[in-house]
Amino acid sequence: MGLNKDFKKINIHSNFNGFFGGNILTKLLHQKLKNKEGQLLVEAMVALAVMVVGLLGALTLLINSISYNRFVTEQYIGTYLASEGIEAIKHRFDENIVNNRVFYDGLAPGSYEVRYTPNPSTYNIFKIADLTNPITKSNSFFNFNENAGIYNYEVGGRVTPFKRTIVIKNITKVVNGNNCLIGLQVTSYSNWVFKGVINREIQLEDQFFNWRKAELCT
Repeated sequence: MGLNKDFKKINIHSNFNGFFGGNILTKLLHQKLKNKEGQLLVEAMVALAVMVVGLLGALTLLINSISYNRFVTEQYIGTYLASEGIEAIKHRFDENIVNNRVFYDGLAPGSYEVRYTPNPSTYNIFKIADLTNPITKSNSFFNFNENAGIYNYEVGGRVTPFKRTIVIKNITKVVNGNNCLIGLQVTSYSNWVFKGVINREIQLEDQFFNWRKAELCT
């Protein structure tokens, strides 16, 4: 009798371990692994989404930075070209006075183009239209000579979007009932199209007065 009871105990214990160990525990383990795999997948998707959002933000910032850098560069070039136009007229104005010519020699009211000649270093001033309202502007694009580092109209350089027009007007003053020519008002316009769609313009103005000779009255 004692042997049979021990045998039954051993048999029941084996069946209990086999039932729970071979079926339920295995199922629980598989379910736990599946849950962990799903959790890892969700975490990976969230991490990927955060990474994509971060990269898109950085890419947007980079694109805006490049665009702004181009804008500033073209603004600087436009300002330089407009300033050079003023200096070219000032050079001719002073040259006229130093050489005892009337200060407006070659500088009658109207619209002009200025072309720089490096050898010898000088400015060639060409009148393209009489003074009109609205003013007549140049249709000639500058070329950039990368070897010489200058903007000019000569063929062979890299074509740029920049145009320049210099407008000259007389400055007069009434003296003793007479209309006297005392100087010139010079306005330099630099125009270009930013990104092919946005019209940009730099406008600089200066006034040059006859500082040596008597006023010219009519």
